[in-house]
Amino acid sequence: MSPRPNTGRLPVMAAVLSIVIGLSVLVLGWGFGIRTFLTPLEGSVSMKPPTATSLATLGAALAVALLVTRPMVRRIFQALTVLLVAGMGLMLIERLIAKFWGANFSMLPVHSSIEAALPLVLNGVAILGLLQPANRRPRASTEQILALLAGAVVLPIFTAEILTFGQPGEMANYNRLAPHSAFAVLLLSAGVFFARPEPGSPSGFVAADSLAGRVMRHLLLAGFAIPLLEGAGERFISNHGLPVTWHIGAFTVAQIVLLSTIALYVGWVLRRSDRLRNVAEKERSAALHQLEYQAARLQESVSRRTTELSQALAYNQRLALVASHTTDAVFITNAAGEIEWVNERFTKVFGYTLAEVSGRRPAQALAGPDGTIPALAELHARVDGGELVHAEAIVKAKSGTPFWCEVEMQPVRTTGGAAAGLVGSLSDITARKAAEEQVLAAKEEAEQLNSQLENAIAQAQQSAIEANIASQAKSAFLATMSHEIRTPLNGIIGMAGLLRDTGLDARQMDFARTIETSGDALLAIINDVLDYSKIEAGRIELERAPFDLRQCIENALDLFAAKVAEKNLELLASVDASIPTMIVGDVTRLRQIVVNLVGNALKFTATGEVVVSVSSTKTDGGLEVQIAVRDTGIGIPADRRDRLFQPFSQVDSSTTRKFGGSGLGLAISRRLAEAMGGRMWVESEEGRGSTFSFTFATQEDPDALPIGEESRPTFAGRSVLVVDDNAASRQWLIAHLSPWGLRVTACESGAAALEVLGRGERFGVIMIDRAMPELDGLALAERIRSGPAGATPLLLMNSLVETANVTGFFGQVSKPFKCAALFSALGAAFGRAPGTVTAVPMEKNVELSTLRLLLVEDNPVNQRVANMLLAKLGYRATLVQNGAEAVAAVEAGTFDVILMDMEMPVMDGCEATRRIREMRAPTRPWIVALTANAMNSDRQRAFASGMNDFVAKPIRLGDLKSALERIGSDRAHDPAFAGVVVS
Repeated sequence: MSPRPNTGRLPVMAAVLSIVIGLSVLVLGWGFGIRTFLTPLEGSVSMKPPTATSLATLGAALAVALLVTRPMVRRIFQALTVLLVAGMGLMLIERLIAKFWGANFSMLPVHSSIEAALPLVLNGVAILGLLQPANRRPRASTEQILALLAGAVVLPIFTAEILTFGQPGEMANYNRLAPHSAFAVLLLSAGVFFARPEPGSPSGFVAADSLAGRVMRHLLLAGFAIPLLEGAGERFISNHGLPVTWHIGAFTVAQIVLLSTIALYVGWVLRRSDRLRNVAEKERSAALHQLEYQAARLQESVSRRTTELSQALAYNQRLALVASHTTDAVFITNAAGEIEWVNERFTKVFGYTLAEVSGRRPAQALAGPDGTIPALAELHARVDGGELVHAEAIVKAKSGTPFWCEVEMQPVRTTGGAAAGLVGSLSDITARKAAEEQVLAAKEEAEQLNSQLENAIAQAQQSAIEANIASQAKSAFLATMSHEIRTPLNGIIGMAGLLRDTGLDARQMDFARTIETSGDALLAIINDVLDYSKIEAGRIELERAPFDLRQCIENALDLFAAKVAEKNLELLASVDASIPTMIVGDVTRLRQIVVNLVGNALKFTATGEVVVSVSSTKTDGGLEVQIAVRDTGIGIPADRRDRLFQPFSQVDSSTTRKFGGSGLGLAISRRLAEAMGGRMWVESEEGRGSTFSFTFATQEDPDALPIGEESRPTFAGRSVLVVDDNAASRQWLIAHLSPWGLRVTACESGAAALEVLGRGERFGVIMIDRAMPELDGLALAERIRSGPAGATPLLLMNSLVETANVTGFFGQVSKPFKCAALFSALGAAFGRAPGTVTAVPMEKNVELSTLRLLLVEDNPVNQRVANMLLAKLGYRATLVQNGAEAVAAVEAGTFDVILMDMEMPVMDGCEATRRIREMRAPTRPWIVALTANAMNSDRQRAFASGMNDFVAKPIRLGDLKSALERIGSDRAHDPAFAGVVVS
C-alpha cells in the first residue's frame, strides 16, 4: 500500500496568492488607478474587474474548503461560488455567441474574455466539489481533471507571454489575457489539483511521499522548465542578432546536459530503489522466518490448549461430583418445573429421597406435609421469566420442622435459548437469623445507650459552660492577683534600685541587690503563670507584623550580657546568610521563646559557650525558620526528658535541687512555638550539653536587603587578625567576616598572636578579646603597640557590663556580637588613618527636662517610687491621687505628659483618659499608662481609651526612660501633639 499523500502548503499558498492578486487589482488598480497593478507588462492587456473578483472569491472558497469545518461558513461560500460560476458562464456564453455567430448579445453589464471565463468556470465547479461534505463529494479525479483542463486553457497563453517578454509588438498578438491573470489562474488550478491528493488519483500519484512521487515531481518540473528555458533562450539569441550556430550549439549542449542530468537522477533513483528493494527482501525473509517461528509456537499453543480443554472437561465432571457433596442442598428441575435431581445434602436436610421428590415442584416439596409455600411458588415463576432470584424464606422438612433458608434459583437454557429448567440451592441460615435477632436487640440497646449518651453530652456541655465561666473567673482572679502583686512589687523593686544609688557599703549593696533579684524572680513567676493561664484558656493572640529577625535575636542576647560576663561564658548567634532580613510574625513572643531557652542554657552551663543558630527552609506557604540553642552544660538524663515540657515540672524536682524555676518556661515556649505553626524538641547528652530547637512558620519581606551586601566593595582584600581564646567565638568571626571580603587569621592566645606578628605579617585591623588567660587583652595590646605593628588599629572585644573607658584602642565591639555593630566598627577602623589611638567613647543620656509632667497614682509607695525615678532622670512631676483629680488638673493647667495609673478609686485611668480626650484644648497631652495590669487585654484597653504608650509595673528605670524618649520621635507623626516640647 502506497503512503497516503500529504496535501502540503501548496493549495493554501495558491488560495492566499489568488486572494492577494485579485484584491490588489480591484483595490490598488481599479480603485486607486495604479497602472502597474492593471498592466504589469508593457503591451499586455489589463486584468478586468470580473476576473479579479473571481480570483479573490475562488481563492477564499478554496481556503475555506481546506481550513474551515463549520457547515454554515462552507454553505455561504458554496452559494458565492455558484453565483460566480453562473455569472462567468453567462459571460462565456456571450463571448461564444459573438465569436461564432457575430451577434452583439449582452446579458450582463460586465464582460470577460473566453480565455479568462472558461478556466475560472472550470476551477469554480471543482471548488464546489471540495466544499461538499465528505460523504457527498465527487471522486478526487473529477476535481483534478477540471483543474487540469483549466490549466491547459491558460498554459499556452502564459507561455507565449513569457516568450514574447520585452517585445510589445509581438505580445499584442497574445493580449487576450493579462499575464498576472494567466499566472493567477494557473496557480489556482494547481491549488485545486493538489487540494485532495487521495491515493489512486493523479495528484495523489504526484504528491505521494514515495519514490515514484518524488521522481514524478522532479520530471514534471524539468518538463515544464526545459521548453520555457529553450524558448526564452532562442528569443534572446534572435533578438540580439547572434549566429544561428550559437543557437543550435548552445541548445544542443543544454538539452544534452538536462537530459543527462535527468538520466543520472533516474539512474540514482533506480539504484536507490534496488537497494531499498534488497533491504525489503531481507526484511521479508526475516519476517517469513519469524512467521514460521510464530506458526510453530501457535501450533504448540493450540496443542496445549486442547490438552487444557480435555483437562477442563474432566474437571467439570469432578465439579459435578463436588456439587453432589456440597454443604448446600441442591436441586435441578426440568423444563416443566418438576424436580428431577437432588444432591445428598438435600436428602440429609429435608429427609426426602430423590424418588420422593421427583416430579414435584419445589414449592410443594419444600412445604413439608402441609401442601405448598406461596413465596417459593412466586420465586419459581420469576425464574421461569428468566430472572436470577436470591431470597430468604421459611421452609419445612419432611417431618414438618420449619427453618430459615437462603434460596438461590438460576434458569437453565438450551443453546437455542429455550427454557430447560432451573438449578436451585438452599443453605440453612437459622443460626444467622438468630444472630440477627441478637444484633437487633443489641441495636435497640445501643439506641438506649445513645439516648443516655446524648443526655451525658448535654450535661457535659453544661459542664463546659460552667468550666468556661470558671475559666473566666480564674483569668479575672489571675489578673487581679497579678495587679495586686505587681503593685507592692513596684515599690520593692523600685526602692531597691533607688537604694543601690545612695552610696551603700558592700554589705548593704549586697542586701539591696538580693531584694531586687528576689523581686525580679517573683515577677518572672507571675509573668509565666499569666502566660500559661492565657495559653490554657486559648486566649493567646499572636501579632503579624514585619520585624528584623537578626535584630530580634541580638536584642534577646543583650539581656544576658551581665550573666555571661559573670560566668565567663561565650554567647554567640549564628544566623544563616540565606535568611531574609525582614520576616512577618510576633517579634515579642519570638523574643520570649529565645530569652527563655538562652536563660535556661546559661543557668545550666558553667563553662564553655551557648550558641544560638538560625536557619530556614522554603515551604509552599512561605518559610520555616529553625532556631537552635546549644550549650555545653550538664545535659539532661534520658529518663527525665519527658518532664521538660510539662507545666510546673522540673528535671530535678527534689527539695535539694540546685537550680530553681517555676517549671513553666519550657511549657509556655513549646505552646507558643506550636501556636506559630511550628514545634519544639530537645537533643541532649548527659555531661556534654543540650540543644533545644524549635521552628515557626513565617513569610519573608522581599523589599529588605541582607546585612553585609554593601560590605564587599569596602572590605575586599583587607585582612584582620582575631585573638580570642574561645574556639566558638573564633569560628563565629571567621564565618561572618569572610563573606564580607575579609581575609581572617585567628589565634587562640596572645602568645600565638605575637608569634604571627613577629613573622612580619601585617593586618589592617587587630581584634583582641579582653578576657583571656595568661596574657589578657589589655596586656596584649601594650605588647603590640610597642612592636612593629604598633600603628595598626586595635578593636577591643568586650562585654556590655564592662563600661570603663580604655585607652589605646580605636574602638570596642561588645559581646554578644552584633553584625551591624561589628560591620560599623570595622568600617570605621579601615577608614581611619593609621597610628591614631583614642579612648573608647561612652554613651550620654539625653534628658527631656522641659516636659511638664502630671503623675496620677493612688498608692503612696508607688508615688514615691515614680517621683524618685523621675527625679533621677531630671524631671519634676505634679502629683494627683485619682482620675477625677487628673481631669481637674488638666482643665486648670497645661501638661505635656501624663503618667496615668489604670486602677484607681473614684475614677480609673481609662475613664479619666476618655474625659481628657473629649476636652477642647489647643494641644493634647501625651498619656502613658503606668499599671500593674500587664496582660495584652489591658494594653488594648489602655490604647482604646486614648492612651499613647504603656509601661507595666514594676517600673524599670530603663523602661520609663525609653517611654519618655519615645515622645520626642512619636509626637512628630501626630500634629495634635505639636505643642509637646522636647529638649
